[in-house]
Amino acid sequence: MRILIAGIGNIFSKDDGCGSYVAQALQGCINGVDIIDFGTGGLQIIDKMLEYDFIIFIDAGDIEKDVQMLEINENALDSDELVQTVLTMSLGSSHGITLDDILTIFKIRKFSGKIIFILCKPYSLDLGLGLTEQCKENAIKTIRELNKFLRENFEIAIDTNKAEKNLEKILEKIT
Repeated sequence: MRILIAGIGNIFSKDDGCGSYVAQALQGCINGVDIIDFGTGGLQIIDKMLEYDFIIFIDAGDIEKDVQMLEINENALDSDELVQTVLTMSLGSSHGITLDDILTIFKIRKFSGKIIFILCKPYSLDLGLGLTEQCKENAIKTIRELNKFLRENFEIAIDTNKAEKNLEKILEKIT
């Protein structure tokens, strides 16, 4: 099974860059999955994603909790509920392609894999680099939640200490 962790986010809009920063922090901390920081990628990212059986999107999302996981499967790609959920993530304006766009293309291309969203609650989408302190804590929670999920479902572990240190170093360099 080919597994992809896809970091999504606009690093120039503060906490919206959470998914990108987490993907960068995970580099060198996990075996058995591919990790790609897609940033605000456009349509060219779709073909790459379709090569995988399981995709875990990490992004900022309009959610109540600090971190929330949503599981989407091929049956859910047809549901109106999914479209409403994705549309409430407030992602369209700062990304080259929205998650709604990606899921629509997956449906058209008959993607049969599984999709998980791990969403991180943002606190500022203002212009600027780095994460707010609250979102940085949520990014760490995201790494831990991802580790728990991968251990339970695939017996894959993340070196969470190293990932958290990587995140600190990345954020220190840009702020």
